Formats: sequence, C-alpha cells, structure tokens
Amino acid sequence: MKFLYPPNKVRKEIIYRLRMYFRTDEEEFFRAAMNLFFEFYEVEQPKVDWYERLDDIRVAGLTYSTGRIELIAPSAWKSNKKHRTQQRWLEVVFHELYHFLFWVSDEAKAEEYATGFLKK
Repeated sequence: MKFLYPPNKVRKEIIYRLRMYFRTDEEEFFRAAMNLFFEFYEVEQPKVDWYERLDDIRVAGLTYSTGRIELIAPSAWKSNKKHRTQQRWLEVVFHELYHFLFWVSDEAKAEEYATGFLKK
C-alpha cells in the first residue's frame, strides 16, 4: 500500500526532533516535531497525554475517536524492560499518528505506515 509521507527533508527533521525529545525530555522538541508533522498534513493537532504506563500493559499507545492520543512518556519507556529502545518508541508514535490522521483501526496499516515513515 502506498502512503503519502512528507518530503525526506521534513521527515528527517521530524524524526530528529522526536529523537531529541526522547533523549532530553524537553517538550519543545516534541511540539516542534508535531508542528512540522501536522503542518504537512494540514490537520489540527490532537491532544497528547503522557503516561508512565497505560492500563493495559500490553499497549504502548492509544488513539481515541475524540482525537486524543495517549502515549508512554520517554522517561517511562526507557525503563521498560520489553520495549525500551528509541526506535520502538518512534514506531509507536507514528503508529498512533496514523490512527489519528486516517481515523482507522487497522493495525496492519498503522504498522506499515510507521515502518515506512522511519525507513525513508
């Protein structure tokens, strides 16, 4: 399946800023990445809530029909024994952004989008 991704330069900048947020916990990096991301798609940004863990410990992120996204904070993510890599955190972020952008619950498509965003 083909997806519409931002140009490489924009995508690399988004990924760079998210990586900096993961490393530093400085929220301006996350805000800057989201500004670039949603500016490209011309969509209003969702509200993102950060958690130490979600109720279902098997879940790393959630997107609701109201447009709200729940993610595990980088500080909590790093201490998680199962998924503590930065790469996996980025995959989860893009996976949930896909659900928000396209309002779908198809997990396979969301995984494909996240992987494709990070590959190019």
